[in-house]
Amino acid sequence: MAKETPSIELAFDGRGLFPLTAADAELLDAYPKKAEFRAVEMKRRSNAQLKLYWVGLGRIVEATDMWPTKEHLHRAILLACGYFKTTYTLSGDPRIEVDSASFASMNQHEFNLYFKKARAALLIETGIDWDEVMPALMGEPV
Repeated sequence: MAKETPSIELAFDGRGLFPLTAADAELLDAYPKKAEFRAVEMKRRSNAQLKLYWVGLGRIVEATDMWPTKEHLHRAILLACGYFKTTYTLSGDPRIEVDSASFASMNQHEFNLYFKKARAALLIETGIDWDEVMPALMGEPV
């Protein structure tokens, strides 16, 4: 198995790129002068928003008993919002697979759009108002 090279995280300060941490600087120092790199912007997702989402799903499941788990509700919401694809078995039977909402699959902007659609779908299809389930979106400890 090939050894994976650790990535070096950099930040841009308006003038140039610099290592984000001392460990990143140490990794960068191991390269020869004038080594070339390909930089890809990291789009971080909000852990607080994700936590809020899962806490809200848990509360909805507890309050309604309409889904066995918050994971089931999550998949139902993805389906309702159109986040799925149809694949086919070897025998040609269609099979629906929900898309992933993982950090690797959705950046922050995409998750914001999904979260907005998810709240609307809950209200339209089930009558559940997210804002009633999570009354203090930012102030309430989750």
